[in-house]
Amino acid sequence: MYVNCQNRRKRKRGEKLFDFQTFGDPGCPADYDLPFRDNIRVFLEECAEREPYNIDGNPAWIVLLQGETQSAIIPLHVVEENALNSPNPHCDQCRCVGWSHHLVSKRRYHFLIAAPEIAERPLGLAAAMVGTRVCPNCHDRVSNISSCLTCGEKVVQGRTLDLHTHLLHGVIHGNGFGHLLCINGREKGSKYASGRHIMDFWDRMCSMLRARKVSVEDLAKKRSMAFRLLNCAAYGQSWYGRWGYVFGHGSFGVTPQMYSKAIEAVRGIPLKVMMQHFQGVDTQVLEIVHEYQRISRQELQTVGDLFRYMLELKARLPLQSSPSTSGSTTMTSDNGSTKSFTERNALNSNHIAAYTQCRWSVKRLELAAQVVVDALRNCSKDKMSRQDVRDVARLHIGDTGLLDFVLKSLGNRIVGDSIVRRAVNPATKILEYSLEDVNKVESVDHFGCGVEDPLWQVRRTEVERDIFYLYKHVLENYKPARKGFKTVSNGTNSNILMAIPTATKIILDTKQFIKDYKGEMTRKGAHNEWAIDEDEMLRVLCNVVVMNKEKNNHMSMDMSMTNRPLPPAEMVVLPPHATIGELKEEAQRALRDTYIVTENLVVEGILDLQGDDDDLLFGTLESGSTVMVQGTGIDVSSDLRYEGGADDWTVDCPCGAKDDDGERMIACDMCEVWQHTRCAGICDADAVPQLFLCNRCGMGLYQAIL
Repeated sequence: MYVNCQNRRKRKRGEKLFDFQTFGDPGCPADYDLPFRDNIRVFLEECAEREPYNIDGNPAWIVLLQGETQSAIIPLHVVEENALNSPNPHCDQCRCVGWSHHLVSKRRYHFLIAAPEIAERPLGLAAAMVGTRVCPNCHDRVSNISSCLTCGEKVVQGRTLDLHTHLLHGVIHGNGFGHLLCINGREKGSKYASGRHIMDFWDRMCSMLRARKVSVEDLAKKRSMAFRLLNCAAYGQSWYGRWGYVFGHGSFGVTPQMYSKAIEAVRGIPLKVMMQHFQGVDTQVLEIVHEYQRISRQELQTVGDLFRYMLELKARLPLQSSPSTSGSTTMTSDNGSTKSFTERNALNSNHIAAYTQCRWSVKRLELAAQVVVDALRNCSKDKMSRQDVRDVARLHIGDTGLLDFVLKSLGNRIVGDSIVRRAVNPATKILEYSLEDVNKVESVDHFGCGVEDPLWQVRRTEVERDIFYLYKHVLENYKPARKGFKTVSNGTNSNILMAIPTATKIILDTKQFIKDYKGEMTRKGAHNEWAIDEDEMLRVLCNVVVMNKEKNNHMSMDMSMTNRPLPPAEMVVLPPHATIGELKEEAQRALRDTYIVTENLVVEGILDLQGDDDDLLFGTLESGSTVMVQGTGIDVSSDLRYEGGADDWTVDCPCGAKDDDGERMIACDMCEVWQHTRCAGICDADAVPQLFLCNRCGMGLYQAIL
């Protein structure tokens, strides 16, 4: 959110101001090649100003970013949250993305570009002034009631860090693993920066600070269309895929291979096969396909080609409607030729049939068009809704497919001596038709007009409406599969019909995406085509093995840490001629500084690394190597050991899931094993039963009774 710099505290003399469009580029403001835990401290010291207030009880800094104009300032807030003082010390995002085995970091850093409703207030007071109340379970915003309407949990007073309306909110743990929590662009109040620009900024900042891996949960929707499905159909990847975010963790047992094949199945449906499926099922889908085949002036082969063309066409069309059509309005096309309104929009029945490969004869098209015009002319009102026109015309035309086709084609078209107008009523959002005398606009021989440029015959709102219709009936719910489909005469392609709904479900069940920023390397090395890091420093990844001292002073491995995968190794950076002793000291410092349970760690040795503390590492250890550090003093009994919480539950779902994936689950009351409610046949809208038995326990109980 851009705010006027005069509306916030006055800038101090010498206070730094950075360009929003270039912030985070190499060298701007600086290159940071230490581990994230060190880079963030240097960054805050060099580029940020400490705020005089705390945000939700945590220290905060502000970085001022220059917008497109001198008075447009974007304040970026950085909040350092201490996990020990947080109401949510464990990380739900880590648990859902498969990082439950990560150790709980001492600190996590929130990066905020504030929500529009609080952007011009001191951010530390914003949540209290807004009076936000949120559900601690599902994080939905709640009105003046005591319980959440979604899940029934008791609501609490919200924090600034809990708001989901920020234009940007990302969090990175001290170990460099983070989560992008929300991105909101112009539709959520950003006046000058789109969601794409804000996402560019976040990506550059993560790369600059050398984050390691960052996850995002893609739940974005528009008009009830899930972007992760629409973008996969059009581009073969999610919207975040443009910035390198790939499959991270699938819900309901979805694997990367399943996800990849599902995208191929949806994108690769041949349009000819799809149209065979829709014959006699939905003529409007056929009309839409024919229309965009004509407009594109190229042969669109697959469903992916169609959706990609429609999305790119929508982006090219102006946001506003066409200019006023009264008088002799003109418009200049891309090639510079000027066209009158009538030349752009007049299209008789011969052209309709020719450009859409119509199955009806010209005579039937002309008759149907004239019936529609007569219905409009005999109406006592200036405009008629589409349904009213259809009902009147239906008395004379028995073929509903023909009637629907003509109604769709008669938007701003000339029939006889009249122009048929078609527009959406801005108040009711209903499609309406009206008539206008062609002589009042411009005299024209409609049988002699040609099709100059098909792009002038479609508006942005019409493209959006067609995308929505295809999304609902082709992607989200493959209509022929619901209606039932008789195998085509050649007996082929019937498997496609059943595969599409399955593939769509797999794509919608994949919400977690991850980008690997390769924070273990320098920024230059991470972007090198051969992944070669030319840095002279020695970079070593250190993982810790907990050792217990026995009575005879012998050391034994603590087996309590072997029930989960090892947490990610912590990186240390050493000079090229460092010794084994310096590696131990630096590993101990890094682990103590990063994690809660290793605060009192004492490094005893390094496995498979022979030599004294004074011996050089040069020649025995290469940069990028991983070593196992032996240590004592780790608090293995702490509740703040793992980001996923205590390991006191088991997931074994029929879908194949073996770990929590963030979806709703239920535990069997006999074996206490968890599974998805959806896989157990419990709808999301239904309440969880008070007594639940899984299939295995239920069958065992049934056999015991018999």
